[in-house]
Amino acid sequence: MLADERALTQILLNLVNNAVKFTLPGGEVKIEGALVNQGDVGEGIVLAVSDTGIGIASEDIPLVFSAFGQVQDAFVRGHEGAGLGLPIARALAEAQGGKLDLHSRIGVGTRVTLWLPKTRIIGG
Repeated sequence: MLADERALTQILLNLVNNAVKFTLPGGEVKIEGALVNQGDVGEGIVLAVSDTGIGIASEDIPLVFSAFGQVQDAFVRGHEGAGLGLPIARALAEAQGGKLDLHSRIGVGTRVTLWLPKTRIIGG
C-alpha cells in the first residue's frame, strides 16, 4: 500500500482509541483489512474498525464528524477527549484520496471504514 505512514497510523490510532473507549468490558473491538472491488466504493483497500460499544444514534453521526463535536450522554462525559479524533481521521483519509464512513446503532456498536483508492495499491 502506498500511503502516508504517519497519516495512516494517526487514522487507525484515532479509530481504535474510540472503539476501545466506548466499548464496555467484555465487548469486542475488531480491525479488518481487505482489497475490494465493490460497486459503491470501487476498487481499493478497506481498513475497518468495529466494536460492540455503546453506538451512536444516526442523527448524531454528523455531530461526531464536526470539530469538537461530542454526543453528550453520561457515558461519553465520563471519558476524556476533545472531539477531534473522527474529524482528523476523516481529513487525513480525504487528503490521501480516500474516505471514511461510519455506521452505528445505539446499543449494538459502531463500524468505521477507511477506503483508499486502487491507486494506493502497489503492484496491483
